[in-house]
Amino acid sequence: MTVLPVTGYLSDNARTEGEQKTAFEDLRDVVAELPGGSSEGDLTIATGVIIPTKEAHKVDTQSGDATDDLDSITSTNTPSGRLLTLRAKDGTHTVVVKHNGAPGADDISLNDGADFSLDDLLKVIGLRFNGTYWEEVWRGPYGTMAVENIAAVPAMTYAAEQSYADQILDQPKIRDYGEVVNAIGAIGGGTQDIDLELGNIVTGTVDTSTTTFTFSNPPITGTAGSFTLILTNGGSQTDNWPASVDWAADIEPVLVAAGVDVLTFLTVDAGTIWYGFAAGLDMK
Repeated sequence: MTVLPVTGYLSDNARTEGEQKTAFEDLRDVVAELPGGSSEGDLTIATGVIIPTKEAHKVDTQSGDATDDLDSITSTNTPSGRLLTLRAKDGTHTVVVKHNGAPGADDISLNDGADFSLDDLLKVIGLRFNGTYWEEVWRGPYGTMAVENIAAVPAMTYAAEQSYADQILDQPKIRDYGEVVNAIGAIGGGTQDIDLELGNIVTGTVDTSTTTFTFSNPPITGTAGSFTLILTNGGSQTDNWPASVDWAADIEPVLVAAGVDVLTFLTVDAGTIWYGFAAGLDMK
C-alpha cells in the first residue's frame, strides 16, 4: 500500500521538482487504492500470505490447489482504517480466510469467530486494518448468489428491514415469525383502500356512513396474494366491495352491526378476481 505525503510536504519550498512529482504519484496511487478507485487486482496466496496493492482483490490458491488457507495479510505502509475487499478468483479453488482468536500483526479477526470460505465467485468479505491486524466489517454475496452455492452461512441477526424484491425464497424452515398488521382504525365512511404492500393482515372499524372498499398492489399474475380483514362493526353501515370479489356460493356474507367479522380474500391473477369468503362471523 502507498503512504500519503505528510502534511505540508508539498508546500515546503525545499521540495525538489522530482520529490513533488513523486508525491503527486503517491497521491494518485492512494486514490487508486480506495474503494472504487481502480478495478480488482489478482493475488495468489504464498505460504498463507497475500500482499494487497489496492482495495479490491480476487484471490487464488497457491499453485492452483483445490483449497488454501489465507492466514495473514501483509500491511506494510497500510494506514489504520484502510479497507480491503476479497473474493475468490477461481470458483473451483477454495480460499479459507482464517480467523485468529488472538490476532497479532497482519492477522485476521472474523466477527463470528470462525473461518470463512471463499468457495464461490460471488462470495465476498470486507476487512478493515486497525493499525495492527485486519478485522471483518462485512461479508455477503457479490451480486446475486444461489443459496445452494453457500456451504455454510453463519447465523445472522438483522436489525433493519430486508427486501427480497419479489424473488423466490426456496425451501425455508420458518419459526417464531409474525405478520405485519395494517391497522386502519376508524374508517369514517367514504372510500377505503386496502393496500397489500402495507400488510396482509388488516384491521378496521366501520362507522359514520357507507364504506366503499378498494384493493391495491396485489402480486403479479401467477403469484398468489391474499389478505385477512378483521372488521369491526361491519354491518353498522352499508359496505360496498369491489366488483372483482367473487364471494363463496355467490353470497355476500352478512356482517354484524356490533362485533367482529373476519374475512379472507385471495387472488392469483393480479386482482382480476378476488375470491372472498368469511373465515369467521360475529367472533366472540
